[in-house]
Amino acid sequence: MYLSGMNTLAVLRGIIRIGIAVIILGILFRMMRWIGGIELLIIGSISVFLAYGIRFFLQTNRSALAIIQWTLIEMVLLRIILLYLNLPGQIIANYSMLVLFVAWLIMGGPAAIYRRKSSGKTSFIHRYFFWFIFLFFLLILIGSLFKIMHWSSADTLLIVGMSGLALLFLLNSIRQS
Repeated sequence: MYLSGMNTLAVLRGIIRIGIAVIILGILFRMMRWIGGIELLIIGSISVFLAYGIRFFLQTNRSALAIIQWTLIEMVLLRIILLYLNLPGQIIANYSMLVLFVAWLIMGGPAAIYRRKSSGKTSFIHRYFFWFIFLFFLLILIGSLFKIMHWSSADTLLIVGMSGLALLFLLNSIRQS
């Protein structure tokens, strides 16, 4: 089988990144009122929900902070799934996310992200990955502001920002696999 020789965690990371790209495109489709936005959000959320859960349970070293982070991410994805499938439990998910986020802050979540070390990779995308993310999020933020204010070029900014962010996650998943 093709996947038997590959690292399972790397495959799951790739699936997670592709799922995140699908979620981003689903958000873009919903904002632009294009057909298929809800379906993209559901498919992306379910794929990330399952792959992230499997990846978490396959890892050997799990700290309390990692458990809180995993639960928080799974709760966010579950909230999206509940919302778009019109299922009950959204309010419980909201309060759970709030409690988990506060616990993550208290346990030192932001400091743990800051302390992550680079793996020594020197590719262009890896070196400037966070700068690209910042740039695309800035375009999305400005595009959202333009959309709220009904100014021109809002759609262009949103399409470029969200498509670029999705493309960045897709390229990163292909490179990692």
